[in-house]
Amino acid sequence: MILEFLICLIFMAIVPLHCFYQIIFFFIFKKNK
Repeated sequence: MILEFLICLIFMAIVPLHCFYQIIFFFIFKKNK
């Protein structure tokens, strides 16, 4: 039960971070052009 909770917590943390980094990368790429 604890393991499932940790996996869920990690998944919930990684997905928003992935989107966040994509947005940052997009703005940096746009600024350099």
